[in-house]
Amino acid sequence: MQVTMERLEGDEVKLSIRAEATEVDDAVAQAYRRLAGKVNIPGFRRGKAPRPVLERFVGKEALLAQAQEDLNERLYRHAVAEEHLHPYDAPKLEPPPLAEHEPYDLMLTVRVLPPVTLGPYRDIDVPLNVEGVLSSMVESAIRELQVQHARLVPAEEVGAAAHVVVDGVFRNAGSEEIVEERSDMTLDLGPQGGVAPEIVEGLQGAKVDEARTIRFASTDDRGQRVEVEGTFTVRAIHTVEIPPADDDLAAEVGPYASLQELLEALAKSLAERAAQEAVERRREEVVARAVQGSTVEVPDVLVERQLDRLVEEMREDLARQATTLEQYLAAAGLDMAQLRDRLRESALYRVKRSIVLGAIAEAEGVRVLPEELRRAARSLGGGKALPENALAGLEQIILEQRVIDRIVTDTGAVPAVAAKAEASSEPS
Repeated sequence: MQVTMERLEGDEVKLSIRAEATEVDDAVAQAYRRLAGKVNIPGFRRGKAPRPVLERFVGKEALLAQAQEDLNERLYRHAVAEEHLHPYDAPKLEPPPLAEHEPYDLMLTVRVLPPVTLGPYRDIDVPLNVEGVLSSMVESAIRELQVQHARLVPAEEVGAAAHVVVDGVFRNAGSEEIVEERSDMTLDLGPQGGVAPEIVEGLQGAKVDEARTIRFASTDDRGQRVEVEGTFTVRAIHTVEIPPADDDLAAEVGPYASLQELLEALAKSLAERAAQEAVERRREEVVARAVQGSTVEVPDVLVERQLDRLVEEMREDLARQATTLEQYLAAAGLDMAQLRDRLRESALYRVKRSIVLGAIAEAEGVRVLPEELRRAARSLGGGKALPENALAGLEQIILEQRVIDRIVTDTGAVPAVAAKAEASSEPS
């Protein structure tokens, strides 16, 4: 196999690859075995039909097409590896006809990552700053546990912090036409419940089986603000009873003999988390300085693709909060172009970070062996095979973590965080 490379304008390269006649014949033989294993031919077990029989059954053109497809892929991957290229787009092939027993000359163009001028990335001095655990942090953790172990107690009428179950009939304001009916809706009327303030106020004092008609602001599917009129019929009312921070709470949370023991355990856990967060902050700061010290012209197309991913991540995050990206944009007074402009700097950094870490990996000889990737994929997929794009993403994650491990030098043990004294005071 012979490879000739020519750099074109911009980030494109042209590859001319010659496969000798023996390589062509090997590709045809492999294509025969692959097709024979897929096709059911009467009178033969799968994979056992002789080649002439297979050719009559599927056509010789199909056999050569399969051989050419496989050979193109093999030649492309070999050429990219030999020339140490990093494509970021699919290649544009110029394949000639494939003929057995003859050489095969494939020409292609492909867009590749630009060269990187690495700055000094070893021994970047970033101190490890571990934040101390304050008594207020322990108190906040205790309050979270109190809320998590709160109880719902039946109540006679709706209060400001009630949990209510209602049936709802909804109309556009000023219209008699019903646009939606819903049963057994649970509403948290507390400050963190996310219920429109008009609904919270309108349900105050209501009793079971009482109906209240309330007008409130909402957003439609296009993110536009609309006025809605809802008739809420109360089916159940509960108030939230927060347990006190005492030994009983400690016993309910876990195997703690007293509140003091729980407080000490929380302080220790928070200290460990603070130390780990400090390590992660330091690692990312080292990476950021390595990226800032390197020079590379990032292709615009990669930034746009990263922007697509950031927008999609944002859409998924908002969906988990029961809202839509369109609603967020309407509330923030933004359109999609303005949102992408706000995210552009972050997208540019992400792309540059990935390119620079890849260049460091090449400079340091860091790589992920195929068997290592297969083990990680099996572990991540629970024994099931991962799709090709997921495998590529997983390989990149493993590679980048190894590069970071290489360039972030060990500064010794993480300092212990003194939290015992702060944890000894009970929360109010």
